[in-house]
Amino acid sequence: MEKKFIIGVLATAAIVIIMCFFYNRALNYEEEVVIEKKVDSLIAVLNSKISETSNIALSLSLALSKNPHIVQCLLRGNDSTCLSHIPDFELIMEKHTVFKNMIIHLHAKDHSSFICLNHYKTRAEIDSAFIRNSLKKAKETKEPVQGIEIGQYGIFKRVVVPVFEQDNYIGAIEIIVFPEEYTEFFKNIDIDLYILMKNSYLPTASGAKYMEKLMLKNYTITNRETNGLSFLNDIEFSGTGYLKHDDKYIAYTPIIDINGDEVGYYVLSWIKS
Repeated sequence: MEKKFIIGVLATAAIVIIMCFFYNRALNYEEEVVIEKKVDSLIAVLNSKISETSNIALSLSLALSKNPHIVQCLLRGNDSTCLSHIPDFELIMEKHTVFKNMIIHLHAKDHSSFICLNHYKTRAEIDSAFIRNSLKKAKETKEPVQGIEIGQYGIFKRVVVPVFEQDNYIGAIEIIVFPEEYTEFFKNIDIDLYILMKNSYLPTASGAKYMEKLMLKNYTITNRETNGLSFLNDIEFSGTGYLKHDDKYIAYTPIIDINGDEVGYYVLSWIKS
């Protein structure tokens, strides 16, 4: 009798342990499903935001390429012609916050810098082969050129639209989108966005001064002044995915430049609720 009782207790205990094991497995699986759905959703939102901003920059570039003041500005090659109309452009852009993170740059028909319509208002040094090649391609194809590029001052989204007058190439409109546009968007929904550039590109981005605290072993944080990823110092990301650290979740997806090269990663971080 006592032996049967002991066997019964042991059998019950074994069943309870097995049930607890599968229950925990179920909970973990459910948590993974929830996290994977959130990661997919956040990556989709990120891609949508980047696409939306790119479309705004492209639409603005196309509109400016048809603007008679811009056309005359490039035809005459006179800075003062453009400067007289800058207040009008600034007034329009001030009404839309998206424009505060953009630079609108005019290039002459010889591909040299002509003038910036906002922010600097003067000629600017052309800092990379990307923009020179993009201007040449836009002129030859008569089509817009856009993509991610690592230039002298870091990672940017660039849009280049050629300007023609009676089928004669007279210059181009270039719009640079700063990453703060995406950073601020995610901050407003309690998500930290980190834009990581591979350290192998630091020589290319020689004009950007990144603080040592923003350096990881393989990447440099380019869009923030604080490093919330120091616990990932040795990480080497691959593809799109996520990981968990203490009470934080991290989602990541690669940054592909205009040449199709992987130049870094977008990293989204949030605290487990």
